Amino acid sequence: MSPRALRDAHVRTPKMMSVTASIARVADWRRRGRVPHAVDCTASLLETRSLDAGVPGNVGNVGSGAPLSENMLRLAYAAALVRMVNGAVDPSQKGKYAAPVMTLAKRMGIPAVLVDVRMAASHQEMPALALLSHASERALQWLFERYWHAQANQLRELRRGAQRAAQDLVRAEAARRVKAERANAFRKAERGKGKAKTRARNGGGHVEDEDS
Repeated sequence: MSPRALRDAHVRTPKMMSVTASIARVADWRRRGRVPHAVDCTASLLETRSLDAGVPGNVGNVGSGAPLSENMLRLAYAAALVRMVNGAVDPSQKGKYAAPVMTLAKRMGIPAVLVDVRMAASHQEMPALALLSHASERALQWLFERYWHAQANQLRELRRGAQRAAQDLVRAEAARRVKAERANAFRKAERGKGKAKTRARNGGGHVEDEDS
């Protein structure tokens, strides 16, 4: 977490602290190398919303530095949303000619409002702050449903698989020990039988233990 975040921690809610820590973690990831598109966009949208005093829960939690002007906030929202839509649909542009973004977005379940905002922010008049804030909510909802929920399910399956593998190893080790104990008991029994036969041949004389 950044020094500024630490300085302001006493006025932040637990939810805001969690979001701040998550944004800082993605920032570290960006410095180390390429970040998956969904992760990068999620962090960008959350960071922009954390700077918007109009977002519920942000009153008194926006950084203590100079607040962004409405124009700069609109630009930040627009950049995050344009990158989110473009990055999501671009991999689907596989034909000789580019398909309409709206067509590709519909196939992926991306809300139409995000495509409209992308078009307006890129080629027309910048959308109003209220619309951009609403679009960021829809974008985050789509990201959580299409990416983060899938990631959570995959992690759960990986944990279950790891637990099953660990249980299989424990059972295998237990079976190995039982088998080894039975083999050791069998060898001892066979040695005992051999000693008994030797005593019988020797007329009951003492036979030295092979293990002594």
